[in-house]
Amino acid sequence: MPGQRGSEKRNRENIIRVRMSDAELEALDRKRGAWSRAHFIRKAITLSGKETVVETAPILAQLSKVGGNINQIARQLNRQELGIDQTMLQLQLRNLAAVIEHLQAL
Repeated sequence: MPGQRGSEKRNRENIIRVRMSDAELEALDRKRGAWSRAHFIRKAITLSGKETVVETAPILAQLSKVGGNINQIARQLNRQELGIDQTMLQLQLRNLAAVIEHLQAL
């Protein structure tokens, strides 16, 4: 119907209850990360094939650190400061490549 709000469009009327041991609940909470339990379970059900439910915050944090380091190196290059450690640049590029590889494997 036109004019319906988002919560009215979802039509989630079915409620399920699941009993879990303490260990199972801890595992669920550890895997869901910042997502709500309901959101995590819905995602786990709807994903198929190779896709998995992944908490992206740690990956984004790694990318941010690597990106910051590369940005500092680029800033030094733009200032033409010759004190740049080539091994540091190569290490950061390898780190970035590893993170990208990890993301592609997900």
